[in-house]
Amino acid sequence: MPGTVPPLPTPSKLGRAAWLLGASAAGLIIGSAATAWANVATQALDALAVPPDDGVMEAPGEELIVELRFGRALLNDAISAYAIGPTLLLPLDAFVRSLDFAISVDAAIGRASGWFVNEARTFDLDVASGIVTIEGRQSNYPPGAVQRFDDDLYVSTAVLAQWFPIDFAFDNTTLSLDVSARERMPFEDALKRKEMQARQRAVQVETGELLPRVTPDYALASWPMADISIGGSYNQRGAEQSQVSTQIAGDLLFASASGFASFDQQGRLRDPRLRLERRDEEGYALGFKGLTGVALGDTFTRNIPLISTGATGLGLSFTNQPLNRLSDLDRVTLRGNVPPGWDVELYRNGALFDFGQATPDGRYEFTDVPLQPGVNDMLVVLLGPQGQRREVTQRYYAGPGLISPGQQYFDVFVGQHEGRLFRVDDDTTRDAQGTGKDRWLASFETGLTPNLSLASAYARVPIGDKVRDFGLVGLRSQLGGLFGRLDFAYDDRGGIGAEVSALTRIGTTSWSVRQGWFSGLDSEETRRSGEGLKLRTEVRVEQPLQLGKLPPINSAYQVRYDRLPNLDRATISARHALFVLPFALANSLDTQVSPGTPISVQGNLLGSARLRAKDQIRTNLAYSAGKRVRLQALSMGWQRTLSLDTQVRADVSQTISGTRETSVVGSVTQRFKQMFIGTFAGYGRFQGAVAGINAFFSFGRGPAGRPGPP
Repeated sequence: MPGTVPPLPTPSKLGRAAWLLGASAAGLIIGSAATAWANVATQALDALAVPPDDGVMEAPGEELIVELRFGRALLNDAISAYAIGPTLLLPLDAFVRSLDFAISVDAAIGRASGWFVNEARTFDLDVASGIVTIEGRQSNYPPGAVQRFDDDLYVSTAVLAQWFPIDFAFDNTTLSLDVSARERMPFEDALKRKEMQARQRAVQVETGELLPRVTPDYALASWPMADISIGGSYNQRGAEQSQVSTQIAGDLLFASASGFASFDQQGRLRDPRLRLERRDEEGYALGFKGLTGVALGDTFTRNIPLISTGATGLGLSFTNQPLNRLSDLDRVTLRGNVPPGWDVELYRNGALFDFGQATPDGRYEFTDVPLQPGVNDMLVVLLGPQGQRREVTQRYYAGPGLISPGQQYFDVFVGQHEGRLFRVDDDTTRDAQGTGKDRWLASFETGLTPNLSLASAYARVPIGDKVRDFGLVGLRSQLGGLFGRLDFAYDDRGGIGAEVSALTRIGTTSWSVRQGWFSGLDSEETRRSGEGLKLRTEVRVEQPLQLGKLPPINSAYQVRYDRLPNLDRATISARHALFVLPFALANSLDTQVSPGTPISVQGNLLGSARLRAKDQIRTNLAYSAGKRVRLQALSMGWQRTLSLDTQVRADVSQTISGTRETSVVGSVTQRFKQMFIGTFAGYGRFQGAVAGINAFFSFGRGPAGRPGPP
């Protein structure tokens, strides 16, 4: 019958897939839950037990480096704290020193004593007995509220507020802890004296700032830094290949300029890009207060929830948002420029997450990388064929990104979808649907209360061969350690969509939940699930697993369900990453179940190792599973540094499914004064014997001001 949804897979089909997910998903989820419950039980027992004499404990939670502030005054610019769910633990010794309390702390014996505010307000803490005595009155504190770690006593902010006339307000987005006093504190007088002295010195030097702000000194034009790669090869079948690519960076028109261009073997220019940008975290991108970033030319655009995905475009963008602020709750897309032929590795918080390779037009992209609540350090490692190594580091904070009441953030892009500043006939995007059409994006957010903000957005983007208009309104909230979003989107044809999402951490387990409902909303974002999306449910759990004395295994499990007009589809994913010096391993397993189609299970095992600082090994094993496990493809690369100037490398790859392709390549790279030159030779089943030469060199302005290698 037309429009009838096909029946779901029979129990026998599901049974055949059960064993596939048992080891990687169900079993590990049970292990994850058991580990979480064990951690809770252990913490409860540890809180009731007397700490050991040596005071050695494991880290009580996620470590944060926070600022301690009192109004506009900075009491401590880097105080170590630990987050356990919604609870924040502060080091007692550093805290009392910041507030000028006359309290001495001896973590080795678990005691703290002295006075605060005035000498009559005595204080004594005995961790062994679990008793605190304040002004002669004894009381107990909750289990786990005081912990010994890292040569200090860590106390929860809730208990500190009971002990002292102090209240706390923690801003997750800026990692700032604001202190307010319920009565006058002695350090307030010292702060006022410092302010008065600063004003007096300012008058004496006839300036409003003791430390004048230094802005980036952009030039009208500067000698650029450039990476240039030249390569050519010839194989047994008579095919010749050659390519030249270059990346440049420098100053142009009083902005930071970056560009890319390549030339094919006929000498034709391909994929030229140029981007001008000014950035300043404090909001002085144009020299006056107001904008943190301005960009012009070939640029990337941010995504808008439910509406647009990140894409390239030609146009103008400007924003006053903090740099690297997330446009989504718990995921980020990482993009950048890299010479063609380079390998790319992605690490998240020190764990190997994914591999990739540069595209022919000189880009890398990792889409929708999931983040954990709190700080996420992302490391992108760029590896060249001649042994070059570049690193790109970025830090993101996953949470609601709330802003202060009355404050506003905006982000605007006006331009062309997949447009290019310099368009040539052989651009790789010249035939892409929607190329050159309008792409306008604008988002606005304002703070309502300390825990609630209002967001809105407008987008004009091409969908297929038509340009469509979209709007969005939403709320961003925080309740303790729970971060939430509610978004409502609509389009110019009456389609609507709504999604609620939440992110939190319970103990060492991170949870992310999304639920979306759609009625006719046809956007870039919904089309990733399929046209006509009606319902989308997603649950993601991340939990470090501890197996014996091995380092923790970062494990993540995700279940996603999409309902389309004639199809129900479920996707189950499991990812595990382990870092044991010098090995970094990551395994991902994706299983897709939909009515009327065979169950699809795809796996990928990645490995990387650096041995004795001379050898580097990288492996990639792709496999699938149905009634039995099948190997799909295998690749392995080995590189040895013979000396500071000489490297050898061997790469082997084997495609097993479909067209069986075997490739073996060996290369030797020699570094000369100003460049790398590599020669390689190998064999492929379809191309036969192959040989070629590559050269890579960089140039810029040297210390003496003359052009040369940087």
